[in-house]
Amino acid sequence: MGGSFKIGRLFGIEVKIHWAFFLLMAFFTFLGFLSCSTPEAAPESNPDTAPATDAARVAKGVLEREGITSYMYGTHTITDVSSGIRYALRSENEELLDSHAGQRVTVHGTLVPGYENGQIEGGPPLLKVTRVEPA
Repeated sequence: MGGSFKIGRLFGIEVKIHWAFFLLMAFFTFLGFLSCSTPEAAPESNPDTAPATDAARVAKGVLEREGITSYMYGTHTITDVSSGIRYALRSENEELLDSHAGQRVTVHGTLVPGYENGQIEGGPPLLKVTRVEPA
């Protein structure tokens, strides 16, 4: 048996193992250790720096109808002139936004949970609009 090596004696019998079997067992043992290891703890969010999801937001700027985007949420956008933050907008009443498209307005709403920092990397926060006022 050229491809095996002796690992000991059991009840007076020589016990040998083939090198390929040994490598497979080592590999599966390694995989077992990887799956049993504890995952890294997720960083805890700091309530002082994390945006509040229920907080009312106000944005002033030109209300624009949304075109084709990579993030595909919201029907309109606005870039707040004071902070420079761009928001994707949606409303229960779409006419509320459509009737002010292209105009300088003040938009009132709340951040949608799960979209506070944008759903997709590079996407803007999503604001559920409750009121639009001409600026």
